[in-house]
Amino acid sequence: LDANGNSLNNTIPQSFGHLTNLKHLDLIANSLSGGIPASISTLQMLTSLSLHSNRLTSTIPASIGQLTTLQKLWLGGNALNGTLPNGMGSLTNLEHLDVSNNSLSGILPPEIIQMKSLYDASLDSNNFTGSLPVGMVLLTNLGSFSVSQNSLTGSIQAGLVQLPRLFRLNLENNTEISGPIPTEIGLSPTLQYFVVNENRISSTVSAMTWTSTISVKRPSL
Repeated sequence: LDANGNSLNNTIPQSFGHLTNLKHLDLIANSLSGGIPASISTLQMLTSLSLHSNRLTSTIPASIGQLTTLQKLWLGGNALNGTLPNGMGSLTNLEHLDVSNNSLSGILPPEIIQMKSLYDASLDSNNFTGSLPVGMVLLTNLGSFSVSQNSLTGSIQAGLVQLPRLFRLNLENNTEISGPIPTEIGLSPTLQYFVVNENRISSTVSAMTWTSTISVKRPSL
């Protein structure tokens, strides 16, 4: 079901839960309001759920963790609040996650490290606090992780910059991420974008030893 870029308004009907054979639901760029109905969890064949750029409020339902076939979850550009449900760790087939530009808060749940298929995650422009979950080094499929403009603290895990597919790591404007840049960053064969502006980083890039394959720079916006 693809109905993006229209003028749909009102709420997402609970009756969508009866479409049990649905694999793709795209309602991007409409004017939908209200919450994400819990009945979404009955869509056990769903692989793509795209609700980006609407006016959705309320919390992300905990039942979303029951969509274990989901590969793409785009909820960015709304007004969602509350925390990321712990049950999202059950989304072991999820490759693409976007919850940017909402009003989400709380810590990044440690269950995120169970999302073994995750390739790109955009969590920018929310109110997340705490440190990056210990164990993110287990996300060996991760290519892009962006969590800029939040309120994260703590240091950068050495193993995170050594993930074998990671090409982009954006921690910009969290203000309280501190400590040194891991020296291991200079050995990464894949990292292209490493952004830590507006934090409390204490070491300098010039002190590192770099391989010939790395290109660490600020992306052009």
